[in-house]
Amino acid sequence: MVDALDDDYWEEATSQTEETEETGEADEADKIENDSDSDDSQPEKGKYLRVTKPVEQQPAKKKKKRKRITDELPEKLSRAADHEDFNQLVHKHFPDLSGVEYEDLIPAKEHFLATNEKLLSIDEFMEKSHIKIGKLKASCVAGSPPILVICGSAIRCADVNRQLTAVRKSQQIGIALLFAKHKKAEEQAEFLQKKNSVIAMGTPARIKTLFDRGALQADGLRYLILDWNFRDIKKRRMVDMRELVRDLFALLKEHIVAKVSTNPIKIGLL
Repeated sequence: MVDALDDDYWEEATSQTEETEETGEADEADKIENDSDSDDSQPEKGKYLRVTKPVEQQPAKKKKKRKRITDELPEKLSRAADHEDFNQLVHKHFPDLSGVEYEDLIPAKEHFLATNEKLLSIDEFMEKSHIKIGKLKASCVAGSPPILVICGSAIRCADVNRQLTAVRKSQQIGIALLFAKHKKAEEQAEFLQKKNSVIAMGTPARIKTLFDRGALQADGLRYLILDWNFRDIKKRRMVDMRELVRDLFALLKEHIVAKVSTNPIKIGLL
Protein backbone atom coordinates (compact mmCIF):
# COMPACT_ATOMS: atom_id res chain seq x y z
CA MET A 1 0.00 0.00 0.00
CA VAL A 2 2.84 2.25 0.81
CA ASP A 3 4.38 1.54 -2.51
CA ALA A 4 1.11 2.47 -4.19
CA LEU A 5 1.38 6.06 -2.91
CA ASP A 6 2.78 8.32 -5.57
CA ASP A 7 5.39 11.02 -5.31
CA ASP A 8 2.78 13.80 -5.07
CA TYR A 9 1.52 12.43 -1.79
CA TRP A 10 4.94 12.36 -0.21
CA GLU A 11 5.78 15.92 -1.39
CA GLU A 12 2.51 17.26 0.15
CA ALA A 13 3.13 15.48 3.46
CA THR A 14 6.65 16.81 3.69
CA SER A 15 5.52 20.38 3.09
CA GLN A 16 2.86 20.10 5.82
CA THR A 17 5.46 18.81 8.29
CA GLU A 18 7.80 21.71 7.54
CA GLU A 19 4.97 24.24 7.98
CA THR A 20 4.11 22.68 11.35
CA GLU A 21 7.73 22.90 12.53
CA GLU A 22 8.01 26.55 11.40
CA THR A 23 4.78 27.44 13.19
CA GLY A 24 6.01 25.74 16.36
CA GLU A 25 9.32 27.61 16.25
CA ALA A 26 7.50 30.93 15.77
CA ASP A 27 5.21 30.24 18.73
CA GLU A 28 8.20 29.31 20.88
CA ALA A 29 9.97 32.57 19.93
CA ASP A 30 6.85 34.60 20.78
CA LYS A 31 6.59 32.83 24.13
CA ILE A 32 10.22 33.59 24.97
CA GLU A 33 9.76 37.25 23.99
CA ASN A 34 6.65 37.54 26.11
CA ASP A 35 8.42 35.94 29.06
CA SER A 36 11.27 38.43 28.78
CA ASP A 37 8.81 41.34 28.72
CA SER A 38 7.06 40.04 31.81
CA ASP A 39 10.41 39.62 33.60
CA ASP A 40 11.23 43.31 33.09
CA SER A 41 8.09 44.40 34.90
CA GLN A 42 8.62 42.10 37.89
CA PRO A 43 11.12 42.88 40.69
CA GLU A 44 14.16 40.73 41.04
CA LYS A 45 14.08 38.00 43.59
CA GLY A 46 15.00 39.32 47.07
CA LYS A 47 14.06 42.97 46.26
CA TYR A 48 10.95 44.91 47.20
CA LEU A 49 8.94 47.44 45.34
CA ARG A 50 9.14 50.96 46.81
CA VAL A 51 5.70 52.39 47.27
CA THR A 52 5.63 56.18 47.57
CA LYS A 53 2.83 57.74 49.52
CA PRO A 54 1.46 61.13 48.53
CA VAL A 55 3.11 63.89 50.56
CA GLU A 56 0.71 65.93 52.60
CA GLN A 57 1.44 69.65 52.33
CA GLN A 58 1.88 71.26 55.70
CA PRO A 59 0.50 74.76 56.14
CA ALA A 60 3.25 77.37 55.94
CA LYS A 61 4.26 78.76 59.30
CA LYS A 62 3.78 82.46 59.67
CA LYS A 63 7.02 84.24 60.45
CA LYS A 64 6.71 86.40 63.51
CA LYS A 65 7.28 89.98 62.53
CA ARG A 66 9.80 91.76 64.69
CA LYS A 67 8.42 94.84 66.32
CA ARG A 68 10.21 97.99 65.30
CA ILE A 69 10.51 101.29 67.06
CA THR A 70 8.65 102.95 64.19
CA ASP A 71 5.64 100.70 64.87
CA GLU A 72 5.09 102.17 68.29
CA LEU A 73 2.18 104.49 68.94
CA PRO A 74 2.86 108.17 68.22
CA GLU A 75 1.86 109.16 71.74
CA LYS A 76 4.43 106.72 73.13
CA LEU A 77 7.13 108.18 70.91
CA SER A 78 6.34 111.68 72.14
CA ARG A 79 6.12 110.82 75.86
CA ALA A 80 8.82 112.42 77.96
CA ALA A 81 11.00 110.20 80.14
CA ASP A 82 11.04 110.45 83.93
CA HIS A 83 12.74 108.87 86.93
CA GLU A 84 10.94 105.54 86.42
CA ASP A 85 12.26 105.28 82.86
CA PHE A 86 15.77 105.69 84.23
CA ASN A 87 15.18 102.85 86.71
CA GLN A 88 13.68 100.56 84.05
CA LEU A 89 16.65 101.14 81.77
CA VAL A 90 19.07 100.09 84.48
CA HIS A 91 17.10 96.90 85.20
CA LYS A 92 16.82 96.12 81.49
CA HIS A 93 20.50 96.39 80.63
CA PHE A 94 21.92 95.17 83.96
CA PRO A 95 19.64 92.32 85.09
CA ASP A 96 22.37 90.55 87.10
CA LEU A 97 23.11 93.36 89.53
CA SER A 98 22.43 92.88 93.21
CA GLY A 99 20.13 95.10 95.22
CA VAL A 100 23.03 97.07 96.66
CA GLU A 101 24.51 97.59 93.18
CA TYR A 102 21.17 98.88 91.93
CA GLU A 103 21.06 101.41 94.77
CA ASP A 104 24.56 102.56 93.88
CA LEU A 105 23.62 103.05 90.23
CA ILE A 106 20.15 104.60 90.57
CA PRO A 107 19.93 108.06 92.19
CA ALA A 108 16.94 108.84 94.38
CA LYS A 109 13.91 110.50 92.84
CA GLU A 110 14.56 113.83 94.56
CA HIS A 111 17.79 114.20 92.59
CA PHE A 112 15.88 114.47 89.28
CA LEU A 113 14.63 117.70 87.74
CA ALA A 114 11.02 118.08 86.63
CA THR A 115 10.03 116.02 83.59
CA ASN A 116 10.49 117.73 80.23
CA GLU A 117 6.85 117.08 79.29
CA LYS A 118 6.73 119.54 76.39
CA LEU A 119 10.07 118.31 75.01
CA LEU A 120 11.62 121.75 75.23
CA SER A 121 14.97 122.65 73.72
CA ILE A 122 17.90 122.76 76.12
CA ASP A 123 17.88 126.54 76.59
CA GLU A 124 14.15 126.49 77.39
CA PHE A 125 14.56 123.45 79.63
CA MET A 126 17.33 125.15 81.62
CA GLU A 127 15.20 128.26 82.03
CA LYS A 128 12.20 126.19 83.16
CA SER A 129 14.43 124.27 85.62
CA HIS A 130 15.66 127.59 87.11
CA ILE A 131 19.30 126.93 86.34
CA LYS A 132 21.11 130.17 87.15
CA ILE A 133 24.02 130.47 84.74
CA GLY A 134 25.39 133.63 86.43
CA LYS A 135 25.84 131.96 89.83
CA LEU A 136 27.38 128.86 88.26
CA LYS A 137 29.82 130.99 86.32
CA ALA A 138 31.08 132.66 89.49
CA SER A 139 31.91 129.33 91.14
CA CYS A 140 33.26 127.55 88.05
CA VAL A 141 36.77 126.07 88.20
CA ALA A 142 38.93 124.56 85.47
CA GLY A 143 38.34 120.89 84.77
CA SER A 144 35.09 120.74 86.71
CA PRO A 145 32.22 122.34 84.75
CA PRO A 146 29.01 122.81 86.78
CA ILE A 147 26.81 121.65 83.87
CA LEU A 148 27.51 118.42 81.99
CA VAL A 149 25.38 117.58 78.93
CA ILE A 150 25.59 114.07 77.46
CA CYS A 151 24.31 113.39 73.92
CA GLY A 152 24.28 110.31 71.73
CA SER A 153 26.39 111.55 68.81
CA ALA A 154 28.69 114.32 67.64
CA ILE A 155 26.00 115.64 65.28
CA ARG A 156 23.51 115.88 68.10
CA CYS A 157 26.06 117.70 70.25
CA ALA A 158 26.48 120.27 67.50
CA ASP A 159 22.69 120.75 67.29
CA VAL A 160 22.34 121.21 71.05
CA ASN A 161 25.28 123.60 71.07
CA ARG A 162 23.50 125.76 68.49
CA GLN A 163 20.45 125.89 70.75
CA LEU A 164 22.67 127.48 73.41
CA THR A 165 23.99 130.23 71.16
CA ALA A 166 21.83 132.93 72.74
CA VAL A 167 22.71 131.81 76.29
CA ARG A 168 26.41 131.68 75.48
CA LYS A 169 26.42 135.20 74.07
CA SER A 170 24.21 136.79 76.73
CA GLN A 171 26.02 135.17 79.67
CA GLN A 172 29.46 135.23 78.01
CA ILE A 173 30.28 131.68 78.98
CA GLY A 174 32.45 129.01 77.42
CA ILE A 175 31.18 125.60 76.29
CA ALA A 176 33.58 122.67 76.02
CA LEU A 177 32.68 120.28 73.19
CA LEU A 178 33.87 116.79 74.04
CA PHE A 179 33.39 114.26 71.26
CA ALA A 180 35.67 112.34 68.96
CA LYS A 181 35.08 114.22 65.71
CA HIS A 182 35.86 117.62 67.19
CA LYS A 183 39.36 117.35 68.66
CA LYS A 184 41.68 114.70 70.02
CA ALA A 185 41.28 113.71 73.66
CA GLU A 186 44.67 115.24 74.52
CA GLU A 187 43.65 118.61 73.06
CA GLN A 188 40.32 118.53 74.87
CA ALA A 189 42.05 117.68 78.15
CA GLU A 190 44.40 120.64 77.71
CA PHE A 191 41.46 122.94 76.93
CA LEU A 192 39.59 121.87 80.08
CA GLN A 193 42.60 122.63 82.26
CA LYS A 194 43.10 126.10 80.79
CA LYS A 195 39.51 127.31 80.39
CA ASN A 196 36.73 127.67 82.94
CA SER A 197 33.88 126.17 80.96
CA VAL A 198 30.45 126.50 82.56
CA ILE A 199 29.02 123.82 80.24
CA ALA A 200 30.73 120.68 78.97
CA MET A 201 28.96 118.72 76.29
CA GLY A 202 29.88 115.45 74.62
CA THR A 203 29.32 111.74 74.03
CA PRO A 204 29.49 109.12 76.82
CA ALA A 205 32.66 107.41 75.58
CA ARG A 206 34.75 110.58 75.20
CA ILE A 207 33.56 112.09 78.48
CA LYS A 208 34.43 108.86 80.30
CA THR A 209 37.88 108.88 78.70
CA LEU A 210 38.50 112.39 80.00
CA PHE A 211 37.28 111.43 83.48
CA ASP A 212 39.58 108.39 83.44
CA ARG A 213 42.54 110.60 82.54
CA GLY A 214 41.75 113.11 85.29
CA ALA A 215 41.00 115.94 82.87
CA LEU A 216 37.41 116.09 84.15
CA GLN A 217 36.28 116.10 87.78
CA ALA A 218 32.80 115.85 89.27
CA ASP A 219 33.57 117.92 92.38
CA GLY A 220 32.06 121.08 90.93
CA LEU A 221 29.26 119.36 89.00
CA ARG A 222 25.77 120.66 89.81
CA TYR A 223 23.62 119.63 86.84
CA LEU A 224 23.82 116.48 84.73
CA ILE A 225 21.59 116.73 81.65
CA LEU A 226 21.00 113.59 79.59
CA ASP A 227 19.70 114.06 76.05
CA TRP A 228 17.22 111.25 76.70
CA ASN A 229 14.10 112.08 74.66
CA PHE A 230 15.67 113.04 71.34
CA ARG A 231 15.11 110.55 68.50
CA ASP A 232 17.16 110.37 65.33
CA ILE A 233 15.87 109.74 61.82
CA LYS A 234 15.41 106.04 62.69
CA LYS A 235 13.35 106.95 65.78
CA ARG A 236 16.12 105.76 68.09
CA ARG A 237 17.00 107.48 71.33
CA MET A 238 20.43 107.51 72.88
CA VAL A 239 19.21 104.95 75.43
CA ASP A 240 17.99 102.60 72.68
CA MET A 241 21.55 101.88 71.53
CA ARG A 242 23.27 99.26 73.65
CA GLU A 243 26.85 100.51 73.21
CA LEU A 244 25.90 104.03 74.23
CA VAL A 245 24.00 102.74 77.26
CA ARG A 246 27.01 100.67 78.31
CA ASP A 247 29.34 103.68 78.08
CA LEU A 248 26.81 105.97 79.76
CA PHE A 249 26.26 103.81 82.84
CA ALA A 250 29.95 103.00 83.13
CA LEU A 251 30.55 106.76 83.29
CA LEU A 252 27.76 107.30 85.81
CA LYS A 253 28.79 104.41 88.03
CA GLU A 254 32.52 105.17 88.10
CA HIS A 255 32.57 108.96 88.25
CA ILE A 256 29.22 110.63 88.92
CA VAL A 257 26.57 108.68 90.87
CA ALA A 258 28.78 108.45 93.94
CA LYS A 259 28.96 112.26 94.00
CA VAL A 260 25.17 112.68 93.78
CA SER A 261 24.61 111.81 97.43
CA THR A 262 27.34 114.16 98.68
CA ASN A 263 27.04 117.01 96.16
CA PRO A 264 23.78 118.80 95.34
CA ILE A 265 23.72 117.33 91.81
CA LYS A 266 20.45 117.40 89.88
CA ILE A 267 19.77 115.12 86.90
CA GLY A 268 17.67 116.33 83.98
CA LEU A 269 16.25 114.15 81.20
CA LEU A 270 16.13 116.48 78.21
